[in-house]
Amino acid sequence: MPRRLLEEVFNRRYVLVPLLLSIGLVVTGFVVTEARRAETRHFAETLRDRQETMRVLAESIYKALEAESAQRGFLLTGEAGYLTPMEASIAEAQ
Repeated sequence: MPRRLLEEVFNRRYVLVPLLLSIGLVVTGFVVTEARRAETRHFAETLRDRQETMRVLAESIYKALEAESAQRGFLLTGEAGYLTPMEASIAEAQ
């Protein structure tokens, strides 16, 4: 009698199905997590590329403004001292 009771309590169907479902849930969670991690890594790389592009553009704008200011100083004063920063800024902007 106790053996029969034990078999009824631990029927394969009642143990195996929840076990397989829980394993499937863990595997699905792992797959989703890895997919999200790969997507996040891709977005981070894209963001770094865009930040580098923005940095280069900002430096170019700064150098162009620096050259413009030096040119304006030379035109207003006629001093040759303004030509050196202007030429250096133009060379770096290019």
